[in-house]
Amino acid sequence: MSILPIKLYSMGRCGTHAIIGWIAGHFNCIATTYTKWVKPNNTIQINIYTKNNKVVHKETKTISISDVNFYLSEFKVQALIVIIDPLILTSQAIDKHDNGINELMREGCIPLDFNESKNFLVIRTPWNHYASILQWKCRTPLKRKPRRFIRGWLSYAYEYLRITKFIPNLIKCSYDRWFVDKSYRKSISKSFGEDFSDDGLNFVDSEGRGSSFDQSKYCNRAQEMKVMERWKTINSCSDSYNKFMRVAKRRRIIKFAKKIFGQIPDFNRKDERHDALE
Repeated sequence: MSILPIKLYSMGRCGTHAIIGWIAGHFNCIATTYTKWVKPNNTIQINIYTKNNKVVHKETKTISISDVNFYLSEFKVQALIVIIDPLILTSQAIDKHDNGINELMREGCIPLDFNESKNFLVIRTPWNHYASILQWKCRTPLKRKPRRFIRGWLSYAYEYLRITKFIPNLIKCSYDRWFVDKSYRKSISKSFGEDFSDDGLNFVDSEGRGSSFDQSKYCNRAQEMKVMERWKTINSCSDSYNKFMRVAKRRRIIKFAKKIFGQIPDFNRKDERHDALE
């Protein structure tokens, strides 16, 4: 059985693991990142995704590099996904990750050529994306420094719009459109040569403590989450609101978000905000 190598480029909290779970609804896969490779011990953390009765399941293991091939065979894996998630997408960052992936393949004697991989880039509306970061229970400098988020998000937007062209043969994925548009998901299924399946659409991954807002509350009910309205929950009297508005009102953010997503919400309308009803 041939194994499809996939590189998935994304910033944290933009729906990366939801999309991996959805991909797993098409076929068994293993996901990892070369940064989870602990070289002194020569071990790596992997997430194994399988499907049973149209429900996606995940198992996390820390294994020896030399055992990767065993798990690829044991679980009849059809895709090995490597997540590439630099804060700012630059040619240097991509080269660093590519070199790390190639070294990992050599050390583990894994017969996959990631120079011929499917290359996905995931992007999310900056207002919902940054709201999720502000709500996230984990520590990240992006909460304290909106400017760093702005730089990072714009770097992914430039690549998505092909202003920069660091990634060859790019397959674009708007998380927001993916979440709501079945025909859009069908087009993405075609890009990796598989018959369409939405069996993994409602999968909620525990990675990164699950959803920033709902954690694992909506396990196997992901479509019930209000992921398109995350920005509305930022209380207008909070410090987070000031940081959020620094992102949402930035001219370049507005300019490129319009190009990718179309209409921009009116962030000043109180009747649009959840905290206006509290």
